[in-house]
Amino acid sequence: MSRRTTFRFVRGLAPHAVLLVIAALTYGLVPAVASAEPLVDTDSGQLHLDFQVGAGAYYSQRNYQQSATQTEGTSSWQEGYVKLGLSGKRKLAAGSEFYATVSALSKRTFGDGDPAGWTTRQDHGAALSEAYVGWRSGDMFPALGKDGVHFTAGRRRLFVGDGFLIAKDGLSLGRDYAGGAYDRGGVYYLAPENSFAQTAALRLGGEQGLVSEFMWLKSHNPGQARPEFAVVSLMGKSSRNLIGISYIEVLDTDKALDAKQRKGVRTYSVRTQGDMGVKNLFVSAEFAHQRRHSGNERAWYGEVGWTFDDLPGKPSVNYRYSYFSDRFDPLLYGNVRGLGTWVQGELAGNYAGPFNSNTKVHHINFKATPAENFSVGLLAYRFSSLNKSIGRLDGYEIDLYAEWIVDRFYVMPAIGWYKPRYDSANGGSQIGTTKGNLWGMLLVTYTF
Repeated sequence: MSRRTTFRFVRGLAPHAVLLVIAALTYGLVPAVASAEPLVDTDSGQLHLDFQVGAGAYYSQRNYQQSATQTEGTSSWQEGYVKLGLSGKRKLAAGSEFYATVSALSKRTFGDGDPAGWTTRQDHGAALSEAYVGWRSGDMFPALGKDGVHFTAGRRRLFVGDGFLIAKDGLSLGRDYAGGAYDRGGVYYLAPENSFAQTAALRLGGEQGLVSEFMWLKSHNPGQARPEFAVVSLMGKSSRNLIGISYIEVLDTDKALDAKQRKGVRTYSVRTQGDMGVKNLFVSAEFAHQRRHSGNERAWYGEVGWTFDDLPGKPSVNYRYSYFSDRFDPLLYGNVRGLGTWVQGELAGNYAGPFNSNTKVHHINFKATPAENFSVGLLAYRFSSLNKSIGRLDGYEIDLYAEWIVDRFYVMPAIGWYKPRYDSANGGSQIGTTKGNLWGMLLVTYTF
């Protein structure tokens, strides 16, 4: 990397990063003085005031042709949000419990907007973030285990498995993309508005044994065509391993927004995860068969990892291969286990593509925890498009990041390098060049 490139990178990211860290500290400390303790805390129940502020500063050396609004050049932008709410619980007979949460948020994008043109500095919004109630059965049904019956309803985030198919409703496009038809207020990367608008979920079974889940999910997200889902899952769980099957059907969509023709799509999956009886081993896999109007599609992955728990920092190394057929609909996937779970590549998975369709991906994940509140990680990807007539999003990405938790603060700096094989003139998405893209970001959140 040349000195000139390094200077431009630091100049593009550093000033905004410093300002956002100061802002996060300032906004975080003021409410902490007045409302750091629970509002009510008794033997029969609790009521808390919940507060979170998050900020991110980003820089990308290249832009991407996802929105038809970007030109060749760099992007430097910032995102921020403030979230405030109440949460409480009430203890009932036989160890059962009623609980509820309600929260709202305000969010905004600053600077150039992201390199794919999903958002611009004009994007902002306010929304009801969560509003749901739940009930856990405690010891009322011993045959089903502790909390063997668990029901929730309302506006909340729900996921299936490790997020391979459904993780959250976080896609948040801005007003300039597609003429504003999919506008959700922006703040694309942080995506603080990630709850399904309406849900009902019933879980039968405890921490081990046979567990069944039934979900109804309704999204009001225009970027996802406002889909409505039915989900049924059956799992067998032990203390160290899991095997499960799921059925997901798209019951309805907004026809005017449903460019992917999602209505009626049915997805069947089988998955497993655990150590298979070997200490320090990690194995995870899932296969999904999807029936669409255009034909059958499939996606699958296999992952194996090892933790060296006798070494300082207990480093772990995982390798994963994933495959997504030409027109597979990845539904509402996302990160559940950690960074890089199913948003594959911080640059590729968010801006350049591919987005878990028409691709096969080799992925290596290294992580170590030198201190209890500090960890470092390295993510490496190789992307290969399957059907080149649909798109040529072949490329490589390496991401280096750290996570630091101090009291109620979470800080994550990251830097990466993305190298596409094709530019936008030859079926790729990077505008004007196939040269590598140096990108970086800094995230800060404060929560109580």
